Amino acid sequence: MNAQDLYGESLQTAYGNRDAAQTAFRMGLQHIVRGENREAATAFKQAVSLQPDFAAAYYNLGRVLRELGDDSEAIAAYRKASEWDPEDPDIFYNLGNALFAAGKLDTAIKCYQRALGLNPRFVKARNNLAEALKKCGRIDAAIEQYNAVLHGSSPSAETLCRMGDLFRKRRKYDQASHWYQKALQRFPDCAEAFNGLGNVLRDQNRVQEAKVCYEQAIRAAPTCARAYSNLAKTCQETGDLGKALHYYDQAVQIETDEADIRFNRATAYLMSGNFAEGWKEYTYRFKRRQWQSVYPRRFDQPLWDGSPYAGKKLYVHDEQGLGDTLQFVRYLPLAAALGGELIFETRPSLFELFKGIAGATRVVYRTASTQPSDLDFDYYVPLLNLPWVFNTTLETVPNHVPYLFANSRKKALWRQRLNDSRTFRVGIVWGGSATDEKRSCRLEDFLILQKTNAVRLYGLQKGPAALQTLEIPGCEIPNFGPEFTDFSDTAAAIDCLDLVISVDTAVAHLAGAMGKPVWTLLPYAPDWRWMQKRSDSPWYPTMRLFRQETPGNWQTVMQQVATALKRAMAQPAA
Repeated sequence: MNAQDLYGESLQTAYGNRDAAQTAFRMGLQHIVRGENREAATAFKQAVSLQPDFAAAYYNLGRVLRELGDDSEAIAAYRKASEWDPEDPDIFYNLGNALFAAGKLDTAIKCYQRALGLNPRFVKARNNLAEALKKCGRIDAAIEQYNAVLHGSSPSAETLCRMGDLFRKRRKYDQASHWYQKALQRFPDCAEAFNGLGNVLRDQNRVQEAKVCYEQAIRAAPTCARAYSNLAKTCQETGDLGKALHYYDQAVQIETDEADIRFNRATAYLMSGNFAEGWKEYTYRFKRRQWQSVYPRRFDQPLWDGSPYAGKKLYVHDEQGLGDTLQFVRYLPLAAALGGELIFETRPSLFELFKGIAGATRVVYRTASTQPSDLDFDYYVPLLNLPWVFNTTLETVPNHVPYLFANSRKKALWRQRLNDSRTFRVGIVWGGSATDEKRSCRLEDFLILQKTNAVRLYGLQKGPAALQTLEIPGCEIPNFGPEFTDFSDTAAAIDCLDLVISVDTAVAHLAGAMGKPVWTLLPYAPDWRWMQKRSDSPWYPTMRLFRQETPGNWQTVMQQVATALKRAMAQPAA
């Protein structure tokens, strides 16, 4: 006899709907004990259909639906439970958890607050409220909630470590270390505290000390995949890719489908030149928690796998940073050669530059209100899937340049402004991504280059770093960056220069894509695409790489650049 028949028989013998509802409810609880969540959900649905005000049945229905991975239905069940029992803090706490998992943070925060209003000593609700506030960027409010937990009860290791995480997020490393150390004083074998302390040390470039902490975390908890992954990342950043891949493998054995670990291992493969494994693992990027909020789009159309699509339409969307887009649009002609129409979607700042780009039948740009559902297409593919689709190896990188070109009208205007043939015109960029300060140097680091005869420096810097021109008394470096409205303006200026020298940012990719001489300045732990110990790039034939020898040391890099520039100026013109 199956579960549904059993329900029917039991209910037929019960007296009245409420008694029948209670019978279904008890059977649902029994199914939960046996781990039969689908059967439990059926029983609880039967209970609420017989007794619509059955708050406990709705509550337990929400629990099993969450176990089954159906957050949207779980949220609906918890909401019904809260309507019929608005004084139960557990209901609002679990509703908050379901909303948090669904990314509805503002509503989750209200639910946790409601739970705490009903039970101010509800520590789990306060902890999760703090986490939701942190995820919304409300760090001070999150710290306030954790302080309330710490003052109201004996602190747990989890709460102490979360305080450390918050101060680390604010880059207040002394305070972060204080909380991790406090956790270790109370809980000497706390792997989470060792791991957090290692992260702080790594942020401060104290990599050897960080390694020791990660190793201690692993000794305390041999199944701590995060500690293995962080130890691997530290080895990767210090150039020991063999050990990095070994520790990533250990982490993957513990948590096979953890997206962050698989993605980080992909970058190690790519950095080592193992593109076959690297591009395959790189597909895990969209499964990373923080990227799901950046790339929320899910398509009904199938993901393109590289098959011919004659007579069909392929939609390619860019992703990640501007530099990634500039680097990988080189694949559009390869994709276009296999089919009919190719629609390429990019950001407004790149739209003018990409007008008429080879391979794209149509270029569109996205806004917050524009969704690809507005477009008619048969297949889609994220831009950085294309190296995987085309089985790119180190030897088959499509590195023909130029593949991006300046607008002729804009170029003519810049040629008039940069018409001094007596000087060697060098464009410079000193500020990189705001999300990775280690990529950036300071404008003053470039001043050594002004000592080279017949060299004239021109800034191409946009953003907050552009203000550094005001911080140097009598600065003689004009900065054109604030005049650029988009990358088509940047490209026009670059086309009129003799050389571009840039930290790892989008301008370096643009110059390389245009086939202009470009010298790229790399931090001690560079991005995977620059690989290891190379002074050239397989992606850009006209690019030369200058690498930090020690973390944060730009002075040595600039001395090497200055020497190279003098040598270049000493050579007779071709």
